[in-house]
Amino acid sequence: MNKNNAEAGIEIKEKPAISHASKLANARYFKSWGAFSVFCVALVTTPLLIRLTAPNVRSDLMVHASLAKSMTEDGGGISYSIWYVIFRLATLGSEDVKVMRIGVIAIAIACIAAKTIIAYIIATKYITSLKVSAFIAISISFVMPIIDPLDVSQLFLGKINPNIYHNATNILVAPFALLAWYFAAKFIKFPSYWNAGICALWILISTLCKPNYSLALLLVLGVAVLLLFVKKKVNFTRALILGLISCTPTALLLYIQSINIFLSETVRESSLEVSLFKTFSAYQTNISLSLFLSLLGPVLIWAACTRQKRSSPEFLISYLTLAVAVIELVLFAEILTKQGRPSYDWFWGANTALMVVFFAGMILLFQKIEQTPSRNVFDRCIHMFVLISISLHLGSGLYYIFSVGKTFPAWHW
Repeated sequence: MNKNNAEAGIEIKEKPAISHASKLANARYFKSWGAFSVFCVALVTTPLLIRLTAPNVRSDLMVHASLAKSMTEDGGGISYSIWYVIFRLATLGSEDVKVMRIGVIAIAIACIAAKTIIAYIIATKYITSLKVSAFIAISISFVMPIIDPLDVSQLFLGKINPNIYHNATNILVAPFALLAWYFAAKFIKFPSYWNAGICALWILISTLCKPNYSLALLLVLGVAVLLLFVKKKVNFTRALILGLISCTPTALLLYIQSINIFLSETVRESSLEVSLFKTFSAYQTNISLSLFLSLLGPVLIWAACTRQKRSSPEFLISYLTLAVAVIELVLFAEILTKQGRPSYDWFWGANTALMVVFFAGMILLFQKIEQTPSRNVFDRCIHMFVLISISLHLGSGLYYIFSVGKTFPAWHW
């Protein structure tokens, strides 16, 4: 205790040194909850993937596998998803159905495990309880739109879905979307050239996996960098360089991808239209109900969080990216030339964005719960109400996982 503090009557206690044995015990405890998270998710999703790749089940998984050779040769491995290249390498170019099926399942399980581990590690940076972090990491693999009690068979089509396990490229992009969001938020909080470069790297990788999420995230990130200058956190020159570093690589890749898809027609024949609700209405007749069932949990999380938490970069980037993705879904339509109908593709950005929103929202919600005094009954009741809504999303997701490809074909969901 120094002289000034002694005179003031303040006693300062130094934190006891943590022994090497304690550090090892904490590390084992940390790893055990991470391993538990992966085990729980794998235990549920592995039988699902085996079911969805069965010969009698219609799903995108084996369709993607059968298209891998032509997509790779035609440039689809870069223009649409690097999954096709990874799959061809993993299966050594085999066209044997059994080998292809094993390859699809193995890549999907690896991506799901990576997503769970990444979610767990990121959650522990915000939440003190490892059990809660594990719960969040497990939950974001199962949340889905709330079931419409009048039509339980339509949980997938026409709704915004955080988790879709019958599509290989959607599974691939999930862990990298989480990393892109996390490092984008870190970059905005600490705007350095290094953080801008790391942010750019993960957004670029996410775009290579599946470009839809990046189409929304890049716009939000560009505006965020501009606000750094407007709020005088950085000068104009620095803001310009930060913007170029963080956004230019992905913007160039998206430009190349769009040319290959819409102009060269080597990947598929389609055209882009600006048409209000054309894509949405092709898959859903009651759009307002669809949005309500898809977004109820995240909206209630937003309402329950304080203004301070809602203004955090993590919260703003996740929610604004979802808003932009939904606007893109409403505004644009990719028309398949041969079929003459809108493709589902504009849903994918909103689907991934909603998964990230659930993750970011649950982290900030549980942070608020940890910080709320037990005597604050009103806030506790609000938290309970929000947790009930999240449990409805979780219950619907588990119903989807245990039913899709069994009771109903995957594409009909």
